[in-house]
Amino acid sequence: MPSISDTLATPLSLYAIPAMWIISLYPAFARVSTFNEVFQLERNVNESLKWLPDDSSAESRSVRQPRVSYASVAQKKTIPPAVAARIQRLEGAHANGLENLPIFGLAVLAGNFAQMDSANLNIACGFYLLTRLAYNHFYARQYDEKSADIRSLTWVISLASPLYIFFKSASLLAQKYP
Repeated sequence: MPSISDTLATPLSLYAIPAMWIISLYPAFARVSTFNEVFQLERNVNESLKWLPDDSSAESRSVRQPRVSYASVAQKKTIPPAVAARIQRLEGAHANGLENLPIFGLAVLAGNFAQMDSANLNIACGFYLLTRLAYNHFYARQYDEKSADIRSLTWVISLASPLYIFFKSASLLAQKYP
């Protein structure tokens, strides 16, 4: 059985790019699930109160323009404000993950191009993925200023990994090509 040091010496860093993409998609799946639960509940209420018009909920959950659906969720009177806020936070976590994916992906590619030590690169990638999981958790569950500050701090800490990889790669390339 390979030891931890043997595993870390294996070039695994490229797997971190699709792993980050999946981590970025998780809030979107949670958002859709929460959104669908709300509209299932709304549909059940509307069926019990036949006199209520159903056209507004059909319009607000259009698959043709899903971003409009999520953006307008706070204006729906039938959605509890806490649930609407959670849906919007999940959308924010998803967007932030996709916004940060290119910088991380490019850093991993730079680290591999510069032939950075696999163990260091794997540890930096693992740290980044763990901090992004924590970021998603804090973003989805923030309810006050303190938890928002923790989320922001987690985001700043997560940036240390791609920056470390970029600077280490630049240093290695500067040594190889003076």
